[in-house]
Amino acid sequence: MGGKIGCRICHNKPAALTRPVIGVSEAGTGSTSLNTQGVVGVLKYGFQIGNKSLLAPYAGMRYVVGGMGGYAAAQTSTVSKPINL
Repeated sequence: MGGKIGCRICHNKPAALTRPVIGVSEAGTGSTSLNTQGVVGVLKYGFQIGNKSLLAPYAGMRYVVGGMGGYAAAQTSTVSKPINL
């Protein structure tokens, strides 16, 4: 009993961030996008042991890359200098 499983994943999700007041800084809110891509692979083989047992050793590998898009803060009545990265 042999088998292989492969999977490719891609996610792009928006994220809202809130910046609190620290010292003399001003509060703010902004948004960005979080990106993730990955590949997963698994190989296995099953050995029948008796009538009810199966020994199935496997090997797998996973590779994932993530990142964040540019950040843009919104200008409001309390935020005079929004940050854009």
